[in-house]
Amino acid sequence: MNRLSPADKLREVVTIMCELGYDASMKQVSEDYAEIIASNCIYYKIANERQGFCALDLSFLASLLKANIEHKECIVKKGNYCCFAVAGSTE
Repeated sequence: MNRLSPADKLREVVTIMCELGYDASMKQVSEDYAEIIASNCIYYKIANERQGFCALDLSFLASLLKANIEHKECIVKKGNYCCFAVAGSTE
């Protein structure tokens, strides 16, 4: 994934998430800020029982994108969807 443009990296990560079972999409807000939206959580039952489990998603995304990830909205915390803000370089 290192030779891909930042937008292509985001699209590839969304594709990977969909392959894992997420209903995920990407919203490019600006050149250096995007959001990944997941309308489901493949770990919902576990995450609902174990507070902090969502850190797995954050680590996964940060590792793949080499970017800062903020969990802006969470289904487990009664949000309508999970929203992961991607800010900064995706190398």
